[in-house]
Amino acid sequence: MSYESKIETARNLITAHNNGLPEGATRVDADAFVKALQALGGTTEEAIADCSWEDLQNCGLPKLVAKRVAAAFRSTPAQEKPRVVTEHRAKAMSIQELVAYYDPRNADNAVGAELARKSKGGRCVVFSADESVDVVATVKLVNELHDGFPERPFYKDGNGARKTYKVGERPDQEADENPLFPGSMLRPDGTCDQTNRSWEGVPREVRVLLYLAVHHTGECRVSCLDEANDAMDKALVENAAAGIRARYPRAELRYTELGKQNQLPRLKIDRSGSAGRVNNPFGQNRVR
Repeated sequence: MSYESKIETARNLITAHNNGLPEGATRVDADAFVKALQALGGTTEEAIADCSWEDLQNCGLPKLVAKRVAAAFRSTPAQEKPRVVTEHRAKAMSIQELVAYYDPRNADNAVGAELARKSKGGRCVVFSADESVDVVATVKLVNELHDGFPERPFYKDGNGARKTYKVGERPDQEADENPLFPGSMLRPDGTCDQTNRSWEGVPREVRVLLYLAVHHTGECRVSCLDEANDAMDKALVENAAAGIRARYPRAELRYTELGKQNQLPRLKIDRSGSAGRVNNPFGQNRVR
C-alpha cells in the first residue's frame, strides 16, 4: 500500500466509526486528523509506519480507532499470491493465511472450501466500509467458530456494528425487489422480468408507495400484465409521488405510519438466498 492508500484507509475507518455513532455524538474530523498527523511528521509511508496508536490518539482518534489505523499504517505489501492455491496447499494454510487469500468474489475454490470447513459453515466474514474483507475481524470470528463457539449475527468493534456473512456471501449480493411482485428481483438495470420495463430512476418513495398500495392496502390491483403496466405508468410520470398519494390515500397513511416507526419496506432481496424465484407472480399477489 502507498502512503496515499494508507491515508485513504484511515479515512475509511474514521467514516465507519462516525457512521456507527448515535445522533448528536461528536464525530471525528478526518481532515483535522490528517493535518495533525502531518504536523507530527507523518508525511511519508515510512513515517506513519512508526506511529503508535497513542500517537494517533493524540492526533484526534478514539483509542480503538487509533489501534486499527496504526495496524493499517504498519501493514506491508503482501507477497505476490500464486494464481492457483491447490486443495493440498489450502489444507496446510493457517486461518490467517486463508483469510488473507480469500476472495469473496471468487469463493468457489480450495481457499473458500477450506475456510468454510474451518468456520463450520457459520457466519464469520466481516467487511470494511469499502467492502473489502476485514482480515483481523474475520480471523477472530473464524477462530471462534473453529473452537466451537456459536456464530455471531453481527460483529461490533471500534467501527460500530457490522453484519457477518458466510463464506461466499457478500454485502453487494442484495438486489432491488420489484414493488409490484413481492419476492421477485429487478435486474441490475432495474428491468422487471414481467413487464420488461425498467424502474431505473424511479424514486424510492414512489416504489414504496406503490408497494404499500398493492400489498398492504389493496388499493392498487395487479393481477395481470395489463394492470402491472398501468401501475408502472403511474410510477414513471413526472411528480409521480404526488399522483400516487392522491390516488391511494390509505397507502399514503400507511407510508406515514411506517416512516414514523422507521419500518418502511427496504425493497431489497438477498441474491444468495432462495428469494427472488417467483415463477407465477400473478398467482401469488395478495393483500397483506
